[in-house]
Amino acid sequence: MMGSNRTDSRLAHTPANLQELLLEVQEIARMGSWSWDPKTGGLFFSSPVVTVLGLREEETTTLDEFMSRVHPEDRDRLARIRSEALSSGAGGYTAEYRILGREGCLHVVVRGRIERDGSGRALRVYGSIQDISERKRMEEALEQERTHLAGLFDHSPDAVVVTDSGGRIRKTNRAFSELFGYGADEATGRLVDDLVVPKRLLAEGHDFTERLGRGIRLDFESIRRRRDGSEFPCRGVGVPVELGSGQVGVYCIYQDLTREKAAQEQLRQALETMERAWEQTIEALASTSEVKDPYTSGHQRRVALLAAAIAREMGRPESFVTGVEKAALVHDLGKIEVPAELLSRPGKLSPFEYRLVQMHAEAGYRILSKIHLPWPLAEIVYQHHERLDGSGYPRGLKGPEILPEARIIAVADIVEAVCSHRPYRPARPLEEALSAIREACGRSLDEETVEACLRLFAENRFSFPE
Repeated sequence: MMGSNRTDSRLAHTPANLQELLLEVQEIARMGSWSWDPKTGGLFFSSPVVTVLGLREEETTTLDEFMSRVHPEDRDRLARIRSEALSSGAGGYTAEYRILGREGCLHVVVRGRIERDGSGRALRVYGSIQDISERKRMEEALEQERTHLAGLFDHSPDAVVVTDSGGRIRKTNRAFSELFGYGADEATGRLVDDLVVPKRLLAEGHDFTERLGRGIRLDFESIRRRRDGSEFPCRGVGVPVELGSGQVGVYCIYQDLTREKAAQEQLRQALETMERAWEQTIEALASTSEVKDPYTSGHQRRVALLAAAIAREMGRPESFVTGVEKAALVHDLGKIEVPAELLSRPGKLSPFEYRLVQMHAEAGYRILSKIHLPWPLAEIVYQHHERLDGSGYPRGLKGPEILPEARIIAVADIVEAVCSHRPYRPARPLEEALSAIREACGRSLDEETVEACLRLFAENRFSFPE
């Protein structure tokens, strides 16, 4: 009984049902069947073709009527393909062309079979026709993208080479030929290291190639060689790429750094020249102030030495240390505006006279602010007599208002001044100078700076030159 049911189920698929199913499948696939009688000229299409191509509702037409629907640029080619197949005794043909359908211009592919009699004359031609417009649009889009990418590759201003995982060249662009001197035909198939890497650097080149072949991205600077043997500084960027069929290759870009390196060298020389000019300017200013006040000759230089040592002890970067040192060299520059007799007087100054001496900080600021320097020397000099608790001068700044460079110079200035001879008193022992900054530590002087200074002397890592 069960076997009988299965047989009945299979028999349910009648020829009529199968025909309907076939037509539905054809419509979904946007294809259909056709048949042409060479004797009568009648051309028959299945209903899906009528719908897709926008033909008349009748499924039968003539070859001439159908050909009028073929794109004018494709008619002669299609007629030639069909004619050659019919006259050559071929069993069929395939043609791709455009047709003016209901939805506009469509791309179709036609496959035909030719039935012949005993003498080879065509009795019936039949086959399939399919709308491939969507596929053609995708192919055209891909071709445009491929053309665009190929244009970018070939016209890139940088030299580009594509190799396999072993470093054998698959493709190069114009800039590669211009940079290295090898035409595309000459380079293709050769090992890139043999072509562009100097012999002394072959080990480096082989290492780069091996790492790129393992899928590691590289960005490097080195030396590379042209065909004529000349060498040049080069930046390279290598990126692993998929070559197809699971193969890994390398896309490598080379940039000639000759001009960049030359520009860098010119800039370095220019900066050195500017730095020498800055140093000479500061030295000249330091000498000017010391000429005005011979009793403190060398004071600024000794303060600069101690201030720089303190800054390094505090772990400051060298750029900061340099700024501290340069500011210390001219921290008393403003004394050139103070009457010489006040600077060298052995007796005690009146309050008014002392106020005149104090003006040297502001005077130094005015002079230095007119000079363009890479450090804020003018403001540092302006602040070197300020104190954290506001007891300093000339502006009574407090705490965070005072630059760290000025805090360091303040400590170094006190230590050097106490240890040096002055017209109004003899030099005092170093321990007295250290006691003075120790007493003011954390109150008027910066705690970190004082501790760094005390360590330098306690560990005998600094001493003033004789």
